[in-house]
Amino acid sequence: MLITIISLIVILILAAVIYLATLDGNYTVRQSHTINADKEAVFDKLIDLKSWPEWSPWLIHEPDTRLEYSEKTNAEGGNYSWDGKYIGAGKLTHIKFERPNHIKNKLEFIRPFKSVCDVGFELEDEQGKTKVTWYMNGSMPFLFRFMVPRTVNLISNDYALGLAMLAGIMDSASEHPRLSFEGEIELQQQYSLFKHFEGLLPEMQKAMQTGFPELLQHVQAQGKQPSAPPFSVYHKVDLKKMHFVCDMAIPLSEDIEVGPFNTRIYEGGHFFKVTLKGDYRFLELAWHSAYTHVCTRKIKIDKKRPSLEVYENDLNQLENTNELITSLYIPVK
Repeated sequence: MLITIISLIVILILAAVIYLATLDGNYTVRQSHTINADKEAVFDKLIDLKSWPEWSPWLIHEPDTRLEYSEKTNAEGGNYSWDGKYIGAGKLTHIKFERPNHIKNKLEFIRPFKSVCDVGFELEDEQGKTKVTWYMNGSMPFLFRFMVPRTVNLISNDYALGLAMLAGIMDSASEHPRLSFEGEIELQQQYSLFKHFEGLLPEMQKAMQTGFPELLQHVQAQGKQPSAPPFSVYHKVDLKKMHFVCDMAIPLSEDIEVGPFNTRIYEGGHFFKVTLKGDYRFLELAWHSAYTHVCTRKIKIDKKRPSLEVYENDLNQLENTNELITSLYIPVK
């Protein structure tokens, strides 16, 4: 019996090793964003390592991270290191400049695992604006090769968020996201009129553009007003297929004739709140950052309850999308 168990374990280990050997541990990440500024200005901003805390997609999770800078941070050989409780530790060094087109850096991770990557920025002129491409070339340790697809996805989202925030630093009038991590809070239950949806992301976006106005019109046609801002309830989310099962809801303080819709009481409870200021197109990145923040702090997510997305103000009453405020609520234990 013991020999059989040992043989089975050996077979499983060999199978795992063979599987990992078939995987490519190398990976490349590339994300681009067009910034409303000329190449020289963007180049100078990128090589100024002391400016990175203003738009870093990682330092927003831990603003009090200990940072150390070399004497010259905007020259070849300049570097900065970070050491945080939640975001780990590492060092970034300027390797080579090709002004104003290319910046090559070396990224060294120390914690939570050791790794060295080639990273950098490519800059292209686009009629007075600058297309910035942030890239990383790295490799995953043999035993972690299976994590390459997930790692590429996470870094891609981080890079997209960082570049979008950088665009706002270079030009405050351009569309850009601003995130605030509010912490754990309690939400009360809400009686609401709702419309259900199941489908892919593009279909959901179209459904919301018409669904919320339809709900509001139905409420106001009966001489009533919402008791709180409208919100979405995400019951199921498949990020691989980008398939969503959700409700579009209008909170009410009293009963209403439901017509073609339905009513229900959405339970409250314990949530982690994150606030996005900016266009709705940044919501996917905001959710990515919100879950990253919760996970780095090892806060337990309650997967049995849905997440919520509350639209705090109305674009029709604002001057531009940078004034939009959306509250994200992740159910936690």
